[in-house]
Amino acid sequence: MRFHELMNSLKGNSESLDETILPELNLALEGSQGSYRVYTTEVITGIPPSDIGSISFHLPASKISALGADPKFAFGSFFIPEGHRGVVEDFEREARRYGSRTGSKIVRGRRALAIVSMRGEAREIILPTNVKIGDYIALIGVPGAEFLYLISNKKPELFKRLGMEDSIWRWKRALWMLTCIDAVRTLLTISRVNGLLCVDSRGILESLNKLADISGTGFIISRNRIIFPPELMRIATQMDLDPLELPSSGAALAAIPKHVQVNQIGEILEIHGYWVSFIGNIAREVRVIS
Repeated sequence: MRFHELMNSLKGNSESLDETILPELNLALEGSQGSYRVYTTEVITGIPPSDIGSISFHLPASKISALGADPKFAFGSFFIPEGHRGVVEDFEREARRYGSRTGSKIVRGRRALAIVSMRGEAREIILPTNVKIGDYIALIGVPGAEFLYLISNKKPELFKRLGMEDSIWRWKRALWMLTCIDAVRTLLTISRVNGLLCVDSRGILESLNKLADISGTGFIISRNRIIFPPELMRIATQMDLDPLELPSSGAALAAIPKHVQVNQIGEILEIHGYWVSFIGNIAREVRVIS
């Protein structure tokens, strides 16, 4: 069975328990009596030890939120170098903000690594298979924020070499950009959404292709509609990189029905402090980026 056919089957009979593994999204769904549970496990590496507690909650919670579910329980196993404290406290603090219970275990190791298993719950699930031809594609969040966060923490000399030393501290503190939970919640309160997908470390282009693969559609995207941070463009040009392929965890792709007044949606999201670009449309089969 093709992936989008399998997911569409979840919209059928929910009176009996229905368990489905969704490997393309690294998720599992369990439906019963008109409600759903969503499960995921995330391995987080390459993050500064001082930030891994917070990020370890937000990355899996963002993925769960993109299906319209709220995080309810998270268990984190943390491997942290000696001398770093507060990791579990950060993890638990972020979970409390969203009403999620937690469990945790910490082990001292050579490098920072976290393994987080999370459960979310929802009355309705937003399936990426529901996107329609002609839907607007909204990119919500800061493209490349994850890349700039990592560069500022691991290779700040690159900022200095390009005359952007004043930007280092801003991007070192960009943790709030690496989550899409609040942006997704806000969007769902102001508009109907046919499909959502959180962008991950593989970048926006990979997420667009994934959305097309699992929905059996295509897309037509215009690069000049995407608002990139100027620092990202400077570094990408210097290193001959495609900004669409750079780590962008915290951003989200949303398929919004073509009859919706997207300008109003954009204004509301911007008032709430979120970056938003309407970058193109869902197409029948072609995949075009101009």
